[in-house]
Amino acid sequence: LFFSSCIPAGNTYVCSCPAGYTGVNCGTANFGNTCLQGNPQCLNGGA
Repeated sequence: LFFSSCIPAGNTYVCSCPAGYTGVNCGTANFGNTCLQGNPQCLNGGA
């Protein structure tokens, strides 16, 4: 979904989500809080 890049991983798969999306299939929009804790692009540790 949403231009995700998914690769096989054993009996399942792993997706790399574009900025602003999260979840197993990148189907959850997260535009309200794009500065999550630990994101190196955020100032002050994402706070």
